[in-house]
Amino acid sequence: MKMTRIVALLGAGWLVGCGGVEAPMDEQTDLATREDMLPACNHKQFERIFYAEPAKLTEVGRWECNCDSNTAFQHGGTSLYYTDVNVEFCPVGG
Repeated sequence: MKMTRIVALLGAGWLVGCGGVEAPMDEQTDLATREDMLPACNHKQFERIFYAEPAKLTEVGRWECNCDSNTAFQHGGTSLYYTDVNVEFCPVGG
């Protein structure tokens, strides 16, 4: 009896510790409509230009970071291929 309780508690602990049961596919977020949080600009002002291919020929979108806001503004899409331009550090304090 004591062993059964220990095993049951151990199993419950694993479920809680590992995040529990995964949601069914129909309940998961649709990636096409999901909005992820934009990254912090880390006290820099810059533009990040995203491209469709590694050769960086076709622009698909950009982020703009300003010293007035620590969050990027997004225009268009993103990709794995990007270049940061006009990078400047923002003044500390104010």
